[in-house]
Amino acid sequence: MNDSISVLCQGFVEASKQYTAYVAVGLSAALSALIIDWRLAPRYEAALRAFQNKEQPGDRELLEKPPSSDSIKIPGASVEVPLWTARLILVGLSFVAGWLAYNAVASMNAIAKNLATNSELLAALWMHPGIATGDAFIRYGAAVLPAFFVAIVAWRDGRRVQRISSDGHRATFALMFAVLMPYIMIVLKLYQLANTSSAVIP
Repeated sequence: MNDSISVLCQGFVEASKQYTAYVAVGLSAALSALIIDWRLAPRYEAALRAFQNKEQPGDRELLEKPPSSDSIKIPGASVEVPLWTARLILVGLSFVAGWLAYNAVASMNAIAKNLATNSELLAALWMHPGIATGDAFIRYGAAVLPAFFVAIVAWRDGRRVQRISSDGHRATFALMFAVLMPYIMIVLKLYQLANTSSAVIP
């Protein structure tokens, strides 16, 4: 095996590892953001009712509750942050992790194209354990799950905006499109990778 082929093989394996790591981060962040959103839902509802002058008993006490009473420590952070801030950070983290995962799978696809004429070597690389080289259910499911969770968060936010703005439906569409874009791109690139390697996929 010459040096260039060796570098390509190492790159494929490294990109596969990075893809698995970034997808795991995106999934964890998206699910955590959804859980926090559900936990914050009563406060959001109280704030919306107050904005619309439709307060209900208990809303004022809920809104006057100090933010420090609902705080969480995000992994990697040295201080606790309010839940609503943590939710924003986690949605952003899922978004960034999605684009990093897309970059990794795009590298895998480019390398697979370079090795397309060496079917035995490409087949060996597809035996590397990882999400991108797993069964189709695992490959696509791992990309769809974080998109599903973060889309729910965006949809819930959009629905809240709709209650106070006539352009709320546009906000819903814009939010969902923004957070889903990296994962849509991942699915498309995974499909390209599967087509590139169709002759050797186990």
